[in-house]
Amino acid sequence: MAEEAGRESEPGREKVLAALMGALAVALPQAFHLVGLGSLFLPMHLPVALAGFVVRPGLAASVGVLAPVLSTLITGMPPVPLVPVMAAELATLGAVASLLARKLRLPVWVALPGAIAARMAVTALLITVAGRWLGLPPKMTAAGWIAGGAPGILLQLVAVPLALRLLRERGVR
Repeated sequence: MAEEAGRESEPGREKVLAALMGALAVALPQAFHLVGLGSLFLPMHLPVALAGFVVRPGLAASVGVLAPVLSTLITGMPPVPLVPVMAAELATLGAVASLLARKLRLPVWVALPGAIAARMAVTALLITVAGRWLGLPPKMTAAGWIAGGAPGILLQLVAVPLALRLLRERGVR
């Protein structure tokens, strides 16, 4: 009986975790932007990546799509033209992290770099297409976008496993 109740509450628990990660994905960038480090450290990526380890792929992707949309509506950042690219890249980050960690049961040190690589591939593709459409040099455009996020990627590789460890120690699976 208790096991059945646990299974029934699982979708509710996941939705609460997804909502929490979504709220963090909107709030955390504001703290970084206060000190001028928002675009350098990719703070919106941290809660979205973390969502991939604690909720199902569809919910993690939803957090990734909704975070930049809600952030733009609430704070005006990111700028509207960047929202579609950010929504696609963050949805990829969350969904792939969840698929690798929760479905394939890969350890965080494999799943997180894999999710980041998938996110970077989607970003490179979208930026290259947008760059061509705007008449910009494709390789320079995608490379600039990705290279500019290197400090944020390093932060993700350190902070997400630490945050995940803290969550797991507190019973969040």
